[in-house]
Amino acid sequence: DQLSQIRSFDKFAIAARQYSAAQTRGQGGRLGWLPISDLPAPLRPVLLGLAPGEVTDPMPLQGAVAIFQMRAIAESDAKTPSYEAIEYSTYYLPGGRSPETLAQAEKIRGSVDTCDDLYGLNYGQPDELLEQISSAPGDLPRDIALELAKLDEGEISTNLTRNNGSQLMVLMLCGRSPTIEGETSREEIAAQLRNRQLESFANAYLEELRSEARIVEK
Repeated sequence: DQLSQIRSFDKFAIAARQYSAAQTRGQGGRLGWLPISDLPAPLRPVLLGLAPGEVTDPMPLQGAVAIFQMRAIAESDAKTPSYEAIEYSTYYLPGGRSPETLAQAEKIRGSVDTCDDLYGLNYGQPDELLEQISSAPGDLPRDIALELAKLDEGEISTNLTRNNGSQLMVLMLCGRSPTIEGETSREEIAAQLRNRQLESFANAYLEELRSEARIVEK
């Protein structure tokens, strides 16, 4: 409640560095520019109702409380995308936010490129440790939706925990499925095919680089 009374950017940044449990604490809590459509639907009108410098009331999440400060709003000529589904994976590590578990999560971050790679990491482990989920944006848990809004496809967040902090959640964005409105034009289909072909070339090139890489441990 005290932090919600802050109206200064500098004071909010100081408080974020002191109290925040998120990875953005080092940047004074700054998230950077985000499309409003990437944020959870219940949060959008709350943020849009703020003037620059104003702060939200405390918002309960699972195992945490979130407070947001509006820094600025910018309009864009780009069409706001609409998503039918968000695909993501959660992989649970015992140990919560202990240094050992966080170090293990960083190794995972450096060793996987897609959500399917997580299945190899979970081989021989209980199936319930790994979930791959497709959800409508409005059905996402609020804390997961906030983290996914900051991620691009293939990126990982380690900000969340479950089971009263005893499990660290490795959260990976698999992809966003756009809403299809009306008939798709030939140009849009051609662009999608080109993008898939380019993605295939990029993945093949990455595999070639991995096969030729030399790792020297010192």
